[in-house]
Amino acid sequence: MPKKRTERQQAWSRFGLPQAGRAALAEFNANVRPFLQRCGAKRRTDGEPCQAPVVPGKNRCRWHGGLVPSGDQWHKLQWPKGDAKDWQKKLNAKLKRDERNRRRKERRLAEMSPEERAKYDEWAKYHRPGSKIERSKPRAAKNAAVAFKASAEAPERPVSREIAELQAQAAYLEAERDRYRSLALAEQEQSNEDRGVFS
Repeated sequence: MPKKRTERQQAWSRFGLPQAGRAALAEFNANVRPFLQRCGAKRRTDGEPCQAPVVPGKNRCRWHGGLVPSGDQWHKLQWPKGDAKDWQKKLNAKLKRDERNRRRKERRLAEMSPEERAKYDEWAKYHRPGSKIERSKPRAAKNAAVAFKASAEAPERPVSREIAELQAQAAYLEAERDRYRSLALAEQEQSNEDRGVFS
């Protein structure tokens, strides 16, 4: 026996609202959805880029971090506003959800292999909740260390003929400078000896 429809459902059908809603959704899917920006994050199911539309103002969809606060509030727990009518209900739900997520994370970390845990710890070192500037500091230091190591281990470039000639000329000039300086010092000492004590 089919379920009896409510008065509201009957009114919707009487004014043709379900048909209008389906038509509007079909038009949106045909004319708007194909031109929306796509998420592009790697899907867990097949590893392919996610094709879901992004959250407005973000670069990811709601399932790949688009709803996570950005900037200095990144991954910080967002409390309900105190002037909301049901703030206490929202607060209790938020605390319950946070506790559930904490236990789930602990279980996931406990099930990780040593290699996976080391990889996670390395990731967490540069993805701490809070200020964007504080998060970027260790990442910038790591990139600088990698660049310095790469430049130190890179083989020396062969010196061109022009640079070699300039280096030889600079070495010759430095040697001549030192020779004339030593001659001038020797001449000065000789002149001091010729003057004598009573000069």
